[in-house]
Amino acid sequence: MRAHTITALWITILTVASASGAGDKRLITDVDLYRFQWIADAQISPDASRVIYALSKVAPKHDNYETAVWMIPSTGGTPRQLTSGPRDSGARWSPDGKMIAFTRALEKDGKPQPPQIWLLSMDGGEARPLSDMPKGADNIVWSPDGRFIAFSSTSGERDFKKKPSDHDEPESDVRVITTAGYRMNGAGYRDATRHSHIWIVEVSNSPGPTPKSRQVTSGEFDESDPAWSRDGSKIYFISDRRKEAAFQPPHNDVYVVDAKAGGGSTKVAGIDGRLEDLARMENGFRLPVRSTG
Repeated sequence: MRAHTITALWITILTVASASGAGDKRLITDVDLYRFQWIADAQISPDASRVIYALSKVAPKHDNYETAVWMIPSTGGTPRQLTSGPRDSGARWSPDGKMIAFTRALEKDGKPQPPQIWLLSMDGGEARPLSDMPKGADNIVWSPDGRFIAFSSTSGERDFKKKPSDHDEPESDVRVITTAGYRMNGAGYRDATRHSHIWIVEVSNSPGPTPKSRQVTSGEFDESDPAWSRDGSKIYFISDRRKEAAFQPPHNDVYVVDAKAGGGSTKVAGIDGRLEDLARMENGFRLPVRSTG
């Protein structure tokens, strides 16, 4: 169990234990679950003076969860809410510590929309959007010089489709399932013709129109966990490039692609098992990763 998970568990237990006062102890009931709060994804600032994290709590109607980004001094003290929520998460510090990037899912017609990248200056002011991806953005990572952000997203266009003809009929909503992994919890049905790829977007220092994101990788396999090389010239990422991988043991490989030119990628590492949390290159000889077999 990770340290921040243990911390969150103690916070929830202490919250319930002290809810009725020290002199009025009672057992936890199912109603108390609505009062629990969880913290996760803690990120220490570049100067190690502050920590940002996601705080989750049950929505007032008890039908969902709300998340927002909070900050607290690394030495302890009173936490401060940075974003209004209710669907803000994945916050990451810029290399100079002057901004944070996070994902926010707005609501339209009563339904959450795909999460987009937003920027918030630590000098104050309102957050502003940085991406406008049809399928949303995730796994945001700043480049070493703070000029770009890499992220993963599913393209709105199909990666593979037949050539159009004069006799093509409108696309049917009938689903023909031919693969084992056809649906994901929360995300719904998977489209075998659309995959998650690596994108980058330039960070503007002043408000203006949402910049256009640029796709770096493509192909028939999903890609995730982007990580910049130390000089910012390359992007490493994780991908399982086996067809019908659901019938085989978990496995991922590490690939690298040119950050500017994009295009073809090269496999650089792989082990038997699953790779997660691809870290930035520490030096020219090793690529630190965490594996769960």
